[in-house]
Amino acid sequence: MIAPFDREAVLEETIADLEALYDYHAMILSQARVGVLDWPVNDARVYMPPCLKSMLGYNDEELPDAFSEWLKHIHEEDRDSVSQELQDAVQAGTPNYERVHRVTRRDGSSGWILFRAQITPKKEDRAGRLLGAVIDITDIRQMIGGSQRAEAQ
Repeated sequence: MIAPFDREAVLEETIADLEALYDYHAMILSQARVGVLDWPVNDARVYMPPCLKSMLGYNDEELPDAFSEWLKHIHEEDRDSVSQELQDAVQAGTPNYERVHRVTRRDGSSGWILFRAQITPKKEDRAGRLLGAVIDITDIRQMIGGSQRAEAQ
């Protein structure tokens, strides 16, 4: 049997290991310019980690974790169609959703993202859930566009 003070030491070490693992994954996602979106369907709240908010030009505490806030940052020309597609996918129980669309950053500039999500349908005892990866592809689109223009000349 582990002595009480040993259990505390093990717990503290486990917490430190988990915090280090969280920091490690956050760094990798940030460098890859990938964020995650975790939305319990039909809930106003959505989890947007700091790296996702950073893609939009915000610090973590500056952008509320609300689905309406995420929708506000979808480019105005894409917002209605993306919002409708998401609602339709959730209602239909579509397991996977994928879409490339524009976002508007805090400074007013536009960027492009690839949004891939898995939708877990609602069950009797739990709400549905959308778990998604938000990948900033702005630089890739610019590189492809530049190379296509150079080839055309």
